[in-house]
Amino acid sequence: MGWKFEIHAESQVPASAQAVWVRVRDHEGTPEWVTRGLQSVTLTRPGDRLRLGVGAMRAVKFMAWPAVTEEIVGYDDEEMFFSYALRSGMPHVTEHLGTVSVHKVSDDACTLRWDIEFEFNPWHPLSWSAPVFIAGFNKVVQDGCDELARQFTASAAAQVEA
Repeated sequence: MGWKFEIHAESQVPASAQAVWVRVRDHEGTPEWVTRGLQSVTLTRPGDRLRLGVGAMRAVKFMAWPAVTEEIVGYDDEEMFFSYALRSGMPHVTEHLGTVSVHKVSDDACTLRWDIEFEFNPWHPLSWSAPVFIAGFNKVVQDGCDELARQFTASAAAQVEA
């Protein structure tokens, strides 16, 4: 049995749920809004039925850490969510499941939510850092959600001014 941690981040976005979904489902565009420590996300294998869907594999490169490999394990365009699982690159993590979802509030507003569950191997030499890692990664995730909301807010303001 490992050490379990969860991260939950959420931001209100002043844009249609569909517009936000188009941004967040673009795996390779993630560094445009997750700007703290994320260098790149590269799709290394397309999904089984949809390019970005279930079965897609992605290499996620953070600063000061080798790339990790994640697999898309859940995806639904209508429900506007995808889930991903860590497959390699963090030997001290035994389980990792993340879900990014968009929830319509009104025609021009939605909620962006990002939930992650981690389980760390308590016997791995790096596991001592789990609480510090989770606190830092929580900031990365929340800042990413807030940054995407900020970008849509700025875009809406620019359209009003035009």
